[in-house]
Amino acid sequence: PASWQPKTAFAALLAGRVLLGVAIGIATVTVPMYISEAAPPEQRGFLLILNDLCVVTGQFMAGLVNVGKHELQMGNAKGCSSADFLILLQQSQRNGQSRAAVAS
Repeated sequence: PASWQPKTAFAALLAGRVLLGVAIGIATVTVPMYISEAAPPEQRGFLLILNDLCVVTGQFMAGLVNVGKHELQMGNAKGCSSADFLILLQQSQRNGQSRAAVAS
């Protein structure tokens, strides 16, 4: 609420961060263990790698959203900088050099 004092808001923020940290820690331990126990032996490796891939992809996308939000706050954004960044990732160094050579 808007009527919270700074000390109360800080305490709520700290409590939320601690609670979220504990929850993420528990999930980090229990999800791979559950996958290892519940999955058929021939699919365990794939499912564990898929879990890791999903976690890392989520972290990457959160970072892109954070960069886009920062650019919008600073007034530097021409559009959606996260989408621009994804487009730049698809272009290889070699492709960029060949376009520069054709342009000159």
